[in-house]
Amino acid sequence: MAGDCNRASVVMSDGSKKMQVLQVEVFADDVRDGVEYFEAVGVTHVVQDAPAGGKGAEAIVADLDGNPDHPVAVAVSDRRIRPTDLEKGDTALYSAHEARIDLKADGAHVKGAGGLDSKAGFKTDGHAGLSGQVVITIPPAGGVATLTFKGGLLTAASGAAVFTPDPPA
Repeated sequence: MAGDCNRASVVMSDGSKKMQVLQVEVFADDVRDGVEYFEAVGVTHVVQDAPAGGKGAEAIVADLDGNPDHPVAVAVSDRRIRPTDLEKGDTALYSAHEARIDLKADGAHVKGAGGLDSKAGFKTDGHAGLSGQVVITIPPAGGVATLTFKGGLLTAASGAAVFTPDPPA
């Protein structure tokens, strides 16, 4: 129906465009292509395609100006990968590849598919006084970054992100 907001199942996505576009199935006989997906500035993800013969992520699709020829997705969620072990007040940034950052009452926890958890002794409150190297591996792609600290200051980085720090004054 024109002007409605509908729940839809995401069939596939194209994250290579300036605005990600989706193919969604609103009803069994209503498959829509080129549905623009509006995301928050500074945060993005590429929605996983639905498995063959199965259901994918879910979207809320609205028809702008009541025109079913110009649908937009205003929210997308994927219950197949959403963490369910958070407590009230917690926030998580997570991927389909089991990488995750949890913001909890006791600090930030960084987890990777290989079991990395930064809670194990590394605190990022700006007063750690850390010296040495931290190697971060991000599976499954295998990206690696090495961060070098001296007296709590980041002095070098290589790998996945490279920058040249200003020397301490």
